[in-house]
Amino acid sequence: MKKGKELYKKGKTSSDLLIFLDKMKNLGYCFLTQIIVDTKLKQVSLICEDLQCYLPCEIGINGFIDFIDSSPEDGKTPICETKIRHIDLPINDINNPVAAVFSKTIKTPVNFGPCFICLYISIPKTNKIRGIGFHGCSDDTDSILKPTNGCIRLYNADLYCIRNLFFKNLKVSIV
Repeated sequence: MKKGKELYKKGKTSSDLLIFLDKMKNLGYCFLTQIIVDTKLKQVSLICEDLQCYLPCEIGINGFIDFIDSSPEDGKTPICETKIRHIDLPINDINNPVAAVFSKTIKTPVNFGPCFICLYISIPKTNKIRGIGFHGCSDDTDSILKPTNGCIRLYNADLYCIRNLFFKNLKVSIV
């Protein structure tokens, strides 16, 4: 397995993640079995069978809110049980800022870093899909993750390493 800095030039992959990925590979696992986002601790738990890895994350700029009370412009991460809706994988040269992924779910182009993993979250009052998911950022030269408008932000290097472990309908719990 390549080291994180070789995979993604602008950041270093978490050492715990590299160990987790190595254990998955040695056991023959290819995908995650569940993801848990802890909004209070601001961490994402990647679960694969009996293996688990914790990654730091950032959530909505205005914190979190129960799903039933959420709205598109509240800047809060909704607490809910959901699944992966679709995955916008990166294009070839992820270290080129012009080549980073732009989400299909947002009308105004927004740079989400190496990929955008969209969740099934519909707005209770209108039943329209809310564009919330996992993503990185346009500039990850800082060591501090910046809040989002309701999404879950990971470091680009970590997200780049795990992007292929996600699949449509993978269970995601935001607690």
